This record gives sequence, C-alpha cells and structure tokens, in this order.
Amino acid sequence: MKMYVMVAVLAAALAAPAALASDDDDHFEGLPAQTLDEALINLRTSLPVLKTTLEGELDAVSMNAIHELTYTLESAMERVRLEVVALQTELEALHLASEQWEADAVRSHGAAFSHGASRLAGGEQVSGDETEGEPQ
Repeated sequence: MKMYVMVAVLAAALAAPAALASDDDDHFEGLPAQTLDEALINLRTSLPVLKTTLEGELDAVSMNAIHELTYTLESAMERVRLEVVALQTELEALHLASEQWEADAVRSHGAAFSHGASRLAGGEQVSGDETEGEPQ
C-alpha cells in the first residue's frame, strides 16, 4: 500500500510542472512598447531585474517573476525588431540613391537612417514626437 501512495505522490509531483506549463500563457500583460523609446526604457529597467533574479535562487517565486517579465521583454524586442527592419529599408534606399548620385534622396534617407540608428545606439532620445517618414 505504501508503494502505491509513494508512486501516486511521485507521479503527481512530476506532473505538476507539466500541468503548470500547459496553462494558458496569456495571463500576464507586459508593459507596452508602442515606440522605440518605450521599448528601450522597458529594456533598461527590466534587464537589471532579470539579472538580479537570475543571480538568486530559481525557486517558484523567481521563476514566476521571470516568466512575467518576459512579456515586457518580448514586447520591447518586437518593437526593436520593427525599428531595425525600418532602418534596413532606409539603409538600402540610401545605398541605392548613392549609387545613382541622387543627392536629395541620399540626404533624406541618410538623415532618416542616421536618426534611427542613433536612437538604437543610445546616442539620441526622442521625447515621443516622431518626425513623419522616419522609422518609429
């Protein structure tokens, strides 16, 4: 009888993480990243939290905190990805315009690329007023 109880307890313990993992993962809402500035702020504030949590014991509480934090990180990284795609488009347009010696297009695409790349590199922060036509 003791063997059956032990097997049942062991089976329940092994099944518990699987049951938790199969729950609907949309139960947390991360911070929004509607702009690159929001995404970068969210990354700058979330990464130290992640680092500190990873340095501690990875128990149920910390694992849940990390899981919840990933929603904010995923949102921020998606915004960064969209920014990079827009910058790649500007860079390609700059490249093609420079091949054709199209000065106005070179200035326009060069300025847009330079502005966006500077923001990604942390050299420029915009207050939220985006200039039309520039990567957002």
